[in-house]
Amino acid sequence: MELLCLLQGSVTVACVEGLLSVCESIGGEDNLSAKLRRQSASALVHLTSSNADIMEPLFEMIHSTAAKWQSSKLHVGPRVLLFEVLVILCWLPKRQHLLPMLLTELLSAVSSMFDQCSPKIEEIGSSKQFAECMGLHLSTAEEILSDKHVHTSNRASITSAVALLLVVLRRCKAGSGNSGNEAVRESLSVGAPCLIKVLSVYHFFQSLYSEPSISAAAKEALDTEAVDWAQVNQIDSDMPETDKKDPHTRLRSVLENAQQQIQLVIANGAKIWPDLYHMPHLYERLSVKNLSQLPCTRQRLVIRQLLVPFVQHCPLSNIDLGVQTISEVMSCCVSQLTQSWQKIEEVQISKKQADLTLLLG
Repeated sequence: MELLCLLQGSVTVACVEGLLSVCESIGGEDNLSAKLRRQSASALVHLTSSNADIMEPLFEMIHSTAAKWQSSKLHVGPRVLLFEVLVILCWLPKRQHLLPMLLTELLSAVSSMFDQCSPKIEEIGSSKQFAECMGLHLSTAEEILSDKHVHTSNRASITSAVALLLVVLRRCKAGSGNSGNEAVRESLSVGAPCLIKVLSVYHFFQSLYSEPSISAAAKEALDTEAVDWAQVNQIDSDMPETDKKDPHTRLRSVLENAQQQIQLVIANGAKIWPDLYHMPHLYERLSVKNLSQLPCTRQRLVIRQLLVPFVQHCPLSNIDLGVQTISEVMSCCVSQLTQSWQKIEEVQISKKQADLTLLLG
């Protein structure tokens, strides 16, 4: 990537065309093919992030490729990455006149994806209903992941919407939701209702950890303390088709990746829309008081990915909300530290008693 930034534009064009061609020509559904498609599109994002100016003349090529992949199921992920490239380029002075139109197009697509969920997110009134919507009441991981049920399309709608929303929000400038540019401000306002839906989904996800109606398979998938993270995070594996991850690991991966992206969306939304901090019952939606009910691994992820940036972007006018969040997080951390220290002391006492017994015996 660094070398490309130093080369002539014609070489860059050839490399970009090559990456798009590689991504488009690989048609397999196996892990290795998916990995190559994803890496080809990711390379374009990295190149654009490093030097957007060198990619600016290629805007039309990338836009037309993204449009061409609209109906390709194999290119859903790479297409989202191309959208990320387009959003980056539209913040350049030469392309900024296209930014409102692009933001409106992408955020409208996010809204449509959320609307495909049945029941609609705004109609879900409890964590039990959310668990059923996601299929987490079913007995086995195989059933939960099965394509035969509506909950599979519900999960796909939510995760696809969240992934696209994250691409848009993380590439927008801080405070742009209150931008003096009316066109940008109005186009971003299309995404505000989507962020509210993400907050609801996040709240329901946190409630699942104390929801009795979910199945044992779902509880096992949510138990991050028992996870083999080396296995769950092996998303770039080139394992052969016969060695794909087992259903339990795949379910853990689906739920964990969904939660992490949701947390990042909310954190970036707080950066873009300062007015978010005025939302009624925001603190309850963030489920900060339920933090202690989560497994320790999940607590750390929530704190690092969501609550820390949430406090960092907190306006002075809402400083009480930031202070309240810090207080609750510190209380939870102190409690966890105390429990961990007690376990250490218990082990040390047991060891001393065993040594004493051995000595006296």
